[in-house]
Amino acid sequence: MDDDIAAGISAYFVELPDPRRDHTRRHKLVDIVTMAICAVICGADDWEEVAFFAEVREEWFGTFLELPGGIPSHDTFWRVFRALDTKRFEACFRAWTTSLRTLVEGEVVAEVVAIDGKQLRRSHDACHGVHALQLVSAWATRSGLMLGQRRLESKENEIVAVPELLAELEVAGCLVTTDAMSCQVKTAQAVLDRDADYLFALKGNQPALHDETIALFDDLAASDYKAYAYTYSKEVTDGHGRIEIRQAWVISDAQWLRLLP
Repeated sequence: MDDDIAAGISAYFVELPDPRRDHTRRHKLVDIVTMAICAVICGADDWEEVAFFAEVREEWFGTFLELPGGIPSHDTFWRVFRALDTKRFEACFRAWTTSLRTLVEGEVVAEVVAIDGKQLRRSHDACHGVHALQLVSAWATRSGLMLGQRRLESKENEIVAVPELLAELEVAGCLVTTDAMSCQVKTAQAVLDRDADYLFALKGNQPALHDETIALFDDLAASDYKAYAYTYSKEVTDGHGRIEIRQAWVISDAQWLRLLP
């Protein structure tokens, strides 16, 4: 991890409320949070690994963190994060990740932000009537960063949660992608309001638009690809014992696109 990026994390978490009592604060909260974030970014997926990562790199962390109590134990990491205000933490984390996106005037930004809802495996507890955790997440594919998440009460709630999540993200200049469930007018407008572009999957949940779009491409094919302005791309890849051929036709004739419902 770049030294400047790692050192800059702490600046965005200084206002995060410390849930611990004064006499239990052997380690600074900003130190604990910074070490944990660095560890997770580098592949740690439990608190034992987070603590081990910090121990191995204690000298490096000491170049930009105070570490008055040395390196916390894995139990300390667990207890602190369990008690944190999750919404305040998310706001701080989002501010930090946003700071990593620097747009240079005239630069072509190829960042794709993929938004999708998922059910977390093994997150249910049938004995206590706890349903599996449903999340909608925004993932920056080029940077490899999770930009934000929202907990869902049900899968159907994803339609409402996606525009709410977009309203809190800095996605200007990006291409936002979603599955067919989020192919909604409000979601499209939420993307445009953030100065971004969208690429939505289109299926039968939007029957009128779906049927008209199919008819438009059928007309294009029937005219020997002369009816409308379009572009075409083809990609052939091989691996894992198979050959994959991907083809895309894009109709860009604004006159005809305006007729779609």
